[in-house]
Amino acid sequence: MRFYRSHFVYAPPFYHQPHHQRLITGESSPDYIFDLHAPKRIATCLPNVKLIVLLRNPVDRAYSHYLHNVRAAWDMDREPLSFEAAIAAEEGRLQGEREKLLQDDSYFSYSYMHYSYLARGLYADQLDIWFSLFSREQMLILKSEDLLDNPSRIFRQVLEFLELPMWQLPEYESFNAKNKDSTPINPDTRLQLVKYYQPHNERLSDLLKIPLNWDF
Repeated sequence: MRFYRSHFVYAPPFYHQPHHQRLITGESSPDYIFDLHAPKRIATCLPNVKLIVLLRNPVDRAYSHYLHNVRAAWDMDREPLSFEAAIAAEEGRLQGEREKLLQDDSYFSYSYMHYSYLARGLYADQLDIWFSLFSREQMLILKSEDLLDNPSRIFRQVLEFLELPMWQLPEYESFNAKNKDSTPINPDTRLQLVKYYQPHNERLSDLLKIPLNWDF
C-alpha cells in the first residue's frame, strides 16, 4: 500500500492538508473491472472508495480492443489474426488461463490480458463481483455513448457523485478518438456479435435498471 500511495501527491502520509480543506484523488484503468483479484484487493484496502464504471457497447469495445492490439507499435506480433479469426480463436487462447489466475494471484496471463475481446464485454458477470463487495451507492455506472454525446451533463453527474462543487470546462476535448483511417467492422461480423451479446446486455440492463440501447 505504501508503494501504491506513493503515486498520489495528496495521499497521506506524504501530504498533510489543512483541516479546512477537503481533497480527494483518484486513478483509472480499463483493467480493474475485468481483473479477477482487483475487486477484493480494493475492497480490503479502500473499503469506502467511490467507483466510477464507464461501459461501452461491447461490440464496439471488442473491435476497438482488437485495433489497439494490431497497432501496438511496441509489440508488433501482438495480434497477427484478422478480427474474425481472433474472436474465433479466443476460447482456445484463454483456455485454462482463468483457472491459473484464480489459483495464483501473482500469475500474469498475456492471453487473458490481450486476447479477451469478447470476454471483457460480459459486463454483468463482472459487475456481479463488484456488487457483492461494494454498495450500489459507492458505484456510478455510466455509458461511454452518453459521455460522448453530452460530456457536460455526465461531468456534472460525476461531480455530484463525488460531492464536489459544480464546475464546467470551457470545452470537452475528445482524447484517443477513433482513427478515421480505421477499416470499419464487417457488417456481418457486427450482426453476429450483436446477437452474441444480446442476452448478456439484457441481463445487464435488468441488473442496472437502465436501458442500454446497444443494438437490441
